[in-house]
Amino acid sequence: PEISYSQIPKIEHRFDSQFCPNCGMKIKTNISNCPNCGTDLGEEKRFQCPICRSSKIETSVKCPICGTRFHRRCFLEWVKIKGTCPVCKNKVDESIL
Repeated sequence: PEISYSQIPKIEHRFDSQFCPNCGMKIKTNISNCPNCGTDLGEEKRFQCPICRSSKIETSVKCPICGTRFHRRCFLEWVKIKGTCPVCKNKVDESIL
């Protein structure tokens, strides 16, 4: 059965804080590097999750098959419901994520 993006539960977004996609540390939105691990957040700000279409900085994960990057929570929820990658449509085993 097909589902749409709107059927994926909305992820709670808070405008005052974001999280480093590398180490998970809570960070301020106006900094260019994570103070904990040094991740360049400038590149992260250009990333847009293909599922929720948000550019919010949070932990990301790549599809193990096609390598497309997603917000981790979006991708896990999608795979839990559909069992496939929303981009390449290949079956994804939730246990390897």
